Amino acid sequence: MHYRHRVALIYGGRGFERDVSLMGEKVMRPIIEKSFDCLPILIDKEGGWLYNGETRVIPAKSGKDSGFFAPDMGEFIPTDCAFVLLHGDFGEDGVVQGMLCGADIRYIGCKTKTSAICRDKAVLKCVARELNIPTLPYIIAQRDDDVVEKAERHIGYPMFVKPTCLGSSIGCSPAEDREELEKAQKKAFAVSDRVIIERLIRPKRELECGYFAVKSKELFTDVSEIITDGEFYDYDGKYKSEKT
Repeated sequence: MHYRHRVALIYGGRGFERDVSLMGEKVMRPIIEKSFDCLPILIDKEGGWLYNGETRVIPAKSGKDSGFFAPDMGEFIPTDCAFVLLHGDFGEDGVVQGMLCGADIRYIGCKTKTSAICRDKAVLKCVARELNIPTLPYIIAQRDDDVVEKAERHIGYPMFVKPTCLGSSIGCSPAEDREELEKAQKKAFAVSDRVIIERLIRPKRELECGYFAVKSKELFTDVSEIITDGEFYDYDGKYKSEKT
């Protein structure tokens, strides 16, 4: 009998981007079930890990096996690999990856350190500049800063405002003048304690390319261009619009 690897599909989450993760689960789960045994683990809004949406589990190790322990049932579920399908806080920031590493559970995606660095735009900018990767002019602002004065002095219009540690374009908006900047910084601070403000480039083209690495093998996808009918590639453009 052919052995079917068991893949834990981790989705949901407790951050602002929870709904994005739930969308992805509908696409990925049928694909995984065709070739692998799927272990669906939903992280609820309070941070609980639930197998099949109801049985509480935690990452664990039993002897040489890694997997998930269900304390209420006293059962250990061996797992070959985890597919982290989480978005945002407690998902893309290395927190979950660290928990999986602690239980020796292999997982698909970036490692803990890489996830933490790339999730925080302020830290990522510093790393990019240290590696001589070109970056746009930017400032980091906190709630008690005079954001408008700081941004006008160091960046100038037009500019783009976004939370430092959120994705999916949540809390993001451009600003052409002071009135728009006031609205943009309030929108960003509603979901984050820190914001990053960058120079807005026009005209612009947004290109993306996927990169995968397994040991010494590397794979780059074709380059694609994002074309959307919105003012920028916002939440609706990413997940709702059929015109993007």
